Amino acid sequence: MDLTDLIPQDSILPSLRGRDKASIVAEMAGFLIQQGKLPSDQLQEAIAGILAREKQLSTFIGLGLCIPHAGIPSMHGLAVALARVPEGVDWDSPDGAPGRLFILLIYEEGEATLHLKNLAALAKFFSRPGVIEKILAAPGEAEIYQLLKN
Repeated sequence: MDLTDLIPQDSILPSLRGRDKASIVAEMAGFLIQQGKLPSDQLQEAIAGILAREKQLSTFIGLGLCIPHAGIPSMHGLAVALARVPEGVDWDSPDGAPGRLFILLIYEEGEATLHLKNLAALAKFFSRPGVIEKILAAPGEAEIYQLLKN
């Protein structure tokens, strides 16, 4: 899977203002609405679903990567955003490491197979040495997008 099929350039938010889980999730979901990828009437349902998932188990993957996600009944298709906070924020990681790179996934509830396929593609790509650091250091969305293509 070409990661740019999952994360197009207009789904990249180079800099987040949020400094905690709730504000980061809300900012990223709002960005998806601005980009026309999430209907505005699904905002609260998406935020509540993602934060409920976070309460069950942190979506901190490692190396600063967090993949907050939720399936919601009213969603049709998939909405994805990539954003970063290079200085890091607390994301309840097992070792206390901060979250710095965030990929928000909102998908149709019941699409577990497709969701697992997307998570596997993300895990494979971001486990490559140096990828996360390069994305965190990239000047803007165009440069981040080019890194996702390679």
